[in-house]
Amino acid sequence: MLKPQIIEHLFASFCYNYKGRIFLAFLFSNGGYLVQDKNKTREQLIEELEESRSRVTALMALNELGSKYLEMIEGVSEAVLVVQDGWIKFANSACSELTGYSIEEGLGSNAIEAFVLLDDQDTVNEYHGRRLQGADSPFRYDFRIVCRDGTIKWARMNSSLINWEGKPAALCFISDISDRKAAEQTLNTILSTSPVCIVLIQERRFIWINEFGVNMFGYQNEKEFVGQFTRILYVSDEEYDRVGREIYTDMETGRIAEAQTKFLRKDGSSFDAHIRIKLVDPSAPGNLAIALITDITQSKRRQEMALEGERRFRLLLEDVSSVSVQGYDEDRTVVFWNSASERLYGYSREEALGKRLEDLIIPPHMRDGVIAAVDNWIKNGQRIPAGELELIRKDGSSVPVYSSHVMLDVSDGQKEMYCVDLDLSDLKKGEQERAVLREQLLQAQKMEAVGNLAGGIAHDFNNLLQVVLGFSEVLLRQKKEGDADYGRIQKIYNAGKRGAELVKSLMTFSRRVEPMLCPTDLNREVIEIQDLLTRTIPKTIKIDLHLAGNIKPIQADPSQVNQILINLALNARDAMPDRGALVIET
Repeated sequence: MLKPQIIEHLFASFCYNYKGRIFLAFLFSNGGYLVQDKNKTREQLIEELEESRSRVTALMALNELGSKYLEMIEGVSEAVLVVQDGWIKFANSACSELTGYSIEEGLGSNAIEAFVLLDDQDTVNEYHGRRLQGADSPFRYDFRIVCRDGTIKWARMNSSLINWEGKPAALCFISDISDRKAAEQTLNTILSTSPVCIVLIQERRFIWINEFGVNMFGYQNEKEFVGQFTRILYVSDEEYDRVGREIYTDMETGRIAEAQTKFLRKDGSSFDAHIRIKLVDPSAPGNLAIALITDITQSKRRQEMALEGERRFRLLLEDVSSVSVQGYDEDRTVVFWNSASERLYGYSREEALGKRLEDLIIPPHMRDGVIAAVDNWIKNGQRIPAGELELIRKDGSSVPVYSSHVMLDVSDGQKEMYCVDLDLSDLKKGEQERAVLREQLLQAQKMEAVGNLAGGIAHDFNNLLQVVLGFSEVLLRQKKEGDADYGRIQKIYNAGKRGAELVKSLMTFSRRVEPMLCPTDLNREVIEIQDLLTRTIPKTIKIDLHLAGNIKPIQADPSQVNQILINLALNARDAMPDRGALVIET
């Protein structure tokens, strides 16, 4: 920092670049000066210059400054010109760097015609003339210059009114802002052609909107839209106030605020919209904000259709009365439990929701395997095969089911697993009944085979017995009851007759002959069968006969009566494996 000389009257101020450092200089009428080293941005320095220039009441011509001030101006990075009546009276070396013309070529030239692009000359002429006349005129504005080689550059003018050789003149500081303009143009192109509505809002009015936004709201051009209050877009004052309350806090803290609402087009139609809005500088006055507005009508409709589809899907599953459907999230927590699941497993919907799968219906020995299978499905996509399972009800009883599984991706990116279980209890019971019937059929087929075999044997055996009966009957006729061998022949005849009756029973069993009904004494049949039972039933079972004395004959086939008695006795024997008593009573 250089110490100031005696200060009387400030007549000029400007900034310059010296050896890479920026300085702010103040020149005074008595030849004093003050130089400040400014650690600020270029824009901040320019603002300070403008403030200092506004306080200058009288400016001296540059040729009156003296050589020591001219050396300082030469060090300024900006082009410095003195323009009087449109003609260049002074130019520093930075003008040559900016335009490509030498200082000698520039002095005495018409500044506007020589350097300013034709399209911008009228504007620059107007501002220059008004400034020389002391009228209101922008001290800062942008225009385009044409360099010696034909290159067009964007320049920013900062000018002040001075006195040059006794006449008004403009002291001009010109900066090259081509790079900034190119960046602004690129940014403007991006914003204007963006497929999202972008608006700038200040003090609740629209000050800019891109082309996409103009079309989205149904306006003809930007001018129709800009200047309108933001309230015109809302369907009601209540909705306007609601959105304001919703986004105010976030905007005030500098965060991006978001909200959803309905906006109105110019023709009065409405659409669903999503707003993202942020203050450009929360500390700056004016509340300048940039907002992105997206038409979400279609996406919201798709979302509503998806929700409606999910609602119908759940209603459909709920109405399936014979199929148990349960839904589980990634943690195997129940999120859906239809009425069929209530009936099948015994848990009400309120009891099941929020519980884990393995804590409800999975037997203890299956829990680790089920947890591992579900985790593997979620992480690796390996499906759980459908199949028969033995699960448990609330009361602890087991229930056979056929379980199949479906994995769904829900809207928030999470997965849900749905189990569709069919109750196999009736099927299993039917299978058991069919197994019993199948066994009975096999037994009947065996009995039929035995009957056929017994019938064939009985037929052949009956032929043999007829020979025995025939010869024994002939011998009995030849003997008298008192003969020594008469009794033996009689026993042979009785045994043959008895054998013939047994053969007849076998043939009846095998359906080879029809039953022959005749008057039958039950007591005699019981007594006759006793000897056979004694030889058949174990000695540990005692056989007792309780026979009525006045029993009347019945109409029956004696061989079938014998068969019935034998079957009953054998069943009784099987019921008494150790010991007991078999009582036959008539």
